[in-house]
Amino acid sequence: MENKTILKRKKYFDVITNIKGEYLLFIIWPFLGFLFALRSYFRKDSRKIVLLFFILYGLTFVVIEGMDSSRYALQLKTVAAKPLTEFGNIIAGLYTIDASPDILQPIITFIVSRFTNDYHLLYGIFALVFGYVYLKSINVLYKQYTIMHNSNALVHLFFFALIIPIFNINGFRFYTAAWVYFYGAYHVILHGNRKYLWVCISSSLIHFGFLSASMVLLIYYFVGNRNAIYYPLLIASFIIPDLINNYIPQISYLFGGELQNRINMYTNEAYRLTVANAATERAWFFLWSDKAMLFYLYFAIIGVKIKFKEIGDLFPMKRLYSFLLLFLSFVNFGRNIPSVGRFQAVFFLFGVLYIFLVFSKKKSRKLNFITIIGLLPMLLYSLIVFRFGSDTMNAWLFAPGPLSLIATPISVYEIISKIFR
Repeated sequence: MENKTILKRKKYFDVITNIKGEYLLFIIWPFLGFLFALRSYFRKDSRKIVLLFFILYGLTFVVIEGMDSSRYALQLKTVAAKPLTEFGNIIAGLYTIDASPDILQPIITFIVSRFTNDYHLLYGIFALVFGYVYLKSINVLYKQYTIMHNSNALVHLFFFALIIPIFNINGFRFYTAAWVYFYGAYHVILHGNRKYLWVCISSSLIHFGFLSASMVLLIYYFVGNRNAIYYPLLIASFIIPDLINNYIPQISYLFGGELQNRINMYTNEAYRLTVANAATERAWFFLWSDKAMLFYLYFAIIGVKIKFKEIGDLFPMKRLYSFLLLFLSFVNFGRNIPSVGRFQAVFFLFGVLYIFLVFSKKKSRKLNFITIIGLLPMLLYSLIVFRFGSDTMNAWLFAPGPLSLIATPISVYEIISKIFR
């Protein structure tokens, strides 16, 4: 009798987890379909369902006043009132005073504005673009993980996916550019494929700030694995980061126009104070989650490099390690500039990638001491990510059927606040 029950359950599960069953389940209950798709992520169609759920997240996105999302929504309404001829002005005035050098988001906004001024469709497309690049980046790690299943690699793969998740379409420009940059740099650094330099450079068209990150990659590409240069530079970046602030205004004059304006906007004192004041209003664990993660990465990168020297000595790993030294120097030198400070999350991507690749080449089911040490900072960081995501996540997203699309939006955070009030 017990065997029959087990067989029935297996048969039921097999029906759900086949391709047609997953799509049907997604239609009936999107969130449940998403969970089943994650379980069978090795299938291409399952990944498509994950992307569909991301799009649904965008279509049900909750805009919060004061966030970047509210600015995008307002911009959509403004652009919707403009004639079709304005599209040409976006391209023609790319580097003029009145135009933005960030080209992707304005173009998407303009195209959507030809159909509607409802921000839900705009965020659906944002989620499609972000989700596509996000999954492409995760897939390169997942492919490596499937070669040799390893508990330590799995933990870091899972955390890697949470560093800049789908919630970050709230800041669509910077975080989409971050994934584009990572995907390009991955192929340049680990595979020496210089064609992907253009992918990295294209990230600056999504967010202007990635022009500087692209320059860091170009410096590495031409200088190579010169750790004798990178180590002193890294040490200096911890000691004298304020020196760079004295030269930024002068450097900005070389660009002129909107580029100069954009650099000055992100480095002026008023902008810094605004960001600093916003940071001080957060609880201590918000402020320390990044620091804890940063200290863990310092410890873990050095730890795996010493403990697994034979892996660290592989040429691709040497290249990645050298790039980490240079990129961390860039982040440190700009840490007093709010817009550059955000590149710390990009460093997290490459840092976790390094640890993941080392562990993915070792066959072990036991959690390594280095991984165990990292569980707390990774958990804290992930909780903070979900906390911020709860502001814009529609609670109806977890409901069956089309309720998430037709019910009055309410954020997960708003529900939690009412429960614990």
